[in-house]
Amino acid sequence: MTKSPNQAVYDYATPVTLNATAGPSYHFVGWSGDTTGTTNPLTVPVIRNKSITATFAINTYTLATSVLAGQGIIDRNPDLTDYPEGSTVDLTAIAATGYHFTSWGGDASGTDALAPVLMDRNKSANASFAINRHTVTVTVNGSGTVTRSPDQPLYDYGSQVTLTAVPAAGFHFAGWTGGLTGSTNPVNLLVNGDKTVQARFIPNAYTLNVSVTGGAGTIGRSPDLATYSPGQHVVITLTPGPGFQFADFTIPNLGVATFNPIEFDMDSNTTVIGRVVAEAATRPERDDPGLGNGDQGSRFDQLLAGHARADDRVVRTRLPLHRLDRPGGAVDQSAGRVHGSRQALQRDLRDRPRRAHRERQRQRIGGQGPRPAGLPARLDGSADRQSGSRILVRDLGRRHLGIG
Repeated sequence: MTKSPNQAVYDYATPVTLNATAGPSYHFVGWSGDTTGTTNPLTVPVIRNKSITATFAINTYTLATSVLAGQGIIDRNPDLTDYPEGSTVDLTAIAATGYHFTSWGGDASGTDALAPVLMDRNKSANASFAINRHTVTVTVNGSGTVTRSPDQPLYDYGSQVTLTAVPAAGFHFAGWTGGLTGSTNPVNLLVNGDKTVQARFIPNAYTLNVSVTGGAGTIGRSPDLATYSPGQHVVITLTPGPGFQFADFTIPNLGVATFNPIEFDMDSNTTVIGRVVAEAATRPERDDPGLGNGDQGSRFDQLLAGHARADDRVVRTRLPLHRLDRPGGAVDQSAGRVHGSRQALQRDLRDRPRRAHRERQRQRIGGQGPRPAGLPARLDGSADRQSGSRILVRDLGRRHLGIG
């Protein structure tokens, strides 16, 4: 502050001019003491001893901040309404989740998140942020592919991509690993960072169930496994138990096979049912429901035509007719009926292969040869055709013989 005139003592009523001059970074605030106000320069008359003070204050400035793009905030230190001239304010850009800081603008510059600002005037600064973009990497374990929608190299943070696992032939989808878990297919993947996802595909495994019906027997599988891979070749063999013989295989929803063994390639879960039937010559015939399961049947109403008696038994056999005329069996010519015991027929069945072999040898050597001993004359057509008697035999070749 200066005064003019500048002297130690002033005459009464002498005017003195006061001039307040602020230093660097300061400004004049006002007068205090024997005068007040902010007039500068100020002239006062000296009419008494006076004391006047000039007050100065440091300059202060404001700093405005804003977000220009994206999502985030700006932190400043110190955080004041006004900043003294020459002070420094540190600005820090803090990106929101899923975003990153890109650059400063206004009275701040650069790409570093921390930006110092020197306060020498009123200033403003802004920060720009951008959304994060991420990769989604998909790998495959096994045979298959994975499609994604949308299919693009980068995905915005918070977006979703739909992944669909497509197994190759003979495989099935088993689940996700890595950035996904579970086996939902298709599945929506939330992109909240770089993701790596693996789809697992495993070969199909088929089961093969086998069983035997109709009697005793076993079924062998080659190879004998718990499960089978697609296209794996399998051979099924049925071994009948004692007293039984192979009849057929049934594969539900596919068909019936009458040969043994059978073989095929696995392409689904499969069931094979083997059927056996009794080897006995008295096996029931499907076209004659009147027959029972023993070595003798019920009456053949059509054949006997009313001649049967309540105690009649009609024998079903493949044996030559003359074999019935053995111990345990009999031909009742007068009544026209054939009788045979179960034991006799069973013995004849056991002897049948040997008899057939001898018969073939006899025929090769010299034709039919003599009629076997014990054969009733009327059975070979040589006699007694006028007797009116009948012999009725039901043979397993499904032929009805009536001689008379």
